[in-house]
Amino acid sequence: MSVEVSKNGASLIIPEITLDIFNNLNTGVFVFSADKSVIDINQIGLIFISSVFPEISSIEKVNELSLDKIFNETNFPGWLSKFESVNNDSGKWLDEYLITNRDDQYRIYSVKAGKVSNKAGECLFVVTLNDVTDEKKSQHQLAWLEKQAEKGSMASIIVHDLNNYLSLFLGSAELAGMMLGSGKIEKAVEKIEKIKENVKKMEKFIAAFTDDYKIETDKQKANLNNLITNVVLYLSTRKQFSGIAIISQLDSLVPEFEFDSDQLSQLLLNFLNNSAEAINDSEAKNGQITIKTELEEANIILIISDNGPGITDDIKEKIFKRRFTTKENHNGYGLIDCGLIVGIHNGQVEIVDNTNEGVAFQITLPLE
Repeated sequence: MSVEVSKNGASLIIPEITLDIFNNLNTGVFVFSADKSVIDINQIGLIFISSVFPEISSIEKVNELSLDKIFNETNFPGWLSKFESVNNDSGKWLDEYLITNRDDQYRIYSVKAGKVSNKAGECLFVVTLNDVTDEKKSQHQLAWLEKQAEKGSMASIIVHDLNNYLSLFLGSAELAGMMLGSGKIEKAVEKIEKIKENVKKMEKFIAAFTDDYKIETDKQKANLNNLITNVVLYLSTRKQFSGIAIISQLDSLVPEFEFDSDQLSQLLLNFLNNSAEAINDSEAKNGQITIKTELEEANIILIISDNGPGITDDIKEKIFKRRFTTKENHNGYGLIDCGLIVGIHNGQVEIVDNTNEGVAFQITLPLE
């Protein structure tokens, strides 16, 4: 079989043997007919299908499948509509990432798909899946190390300044104690007032790193769906997400728009970490977090929901307020940051009804 691929005005005839070459590149290749039935598949593609359908282990059985059976809504929600969008447009190719979760093992694939034609003029549909899990993990680990280095440098400055304040507290407290012991009450009161004054200064210093600080913003045009995919991949390696299924329902119609990637990554991390903590604290089985995007007129809607214990109405009113938290040994700054980040992007964040119990946060981000 030969396939003539037309892309950006260029044509390329691909012989059948090329499918085997893709095996060495760890890339699965699927070729579908106009009626979406399987025409051909390489060995890596067969391995991928076997991971989804364990009962299918031979090429002969694959021939009984079709595009909608392989990428069904149960296993790959939203992907059929993505394939349809490019199948209906011969000049458009899909280029996105797919995350799978099998037995708490996440894999990430670079997916490319588009319409092609063979020498006889028949329309075919080709899908390629390249496993890039290790590559992405390395990228995230490097980025994480760089961020930790930056945080370490900033932390040393903060610790130095805090130590200065604490030294003042300690010195004043020791002097106040000595004066009280010798009966010098007025002098002791003066030192105590000095301690109170320094406490206020320290509070202002700390406030500079909470809700009163200015967040540096660098907005660039980017793809929100790709950002979400990368964040989910990063979290999939963390212990607290073990046993929790993260389901991405990303609307392929969401266009690129200008946003600060670091800030929205932090927003996603904060919300997802909160969901994971709530699920783990409740010891709920079959924990699930769903991330959904959709295009709604001139806005992008991002919904993050979970099936944890949820939150009460009185907590809903306080959840984005300064230093509020329901967890022990937490400072409550995470969701404050989320509110600030959404505000910087001229958006809105609210708690909405969740059909799957738990809690659902809806973030509305304007395209312009």
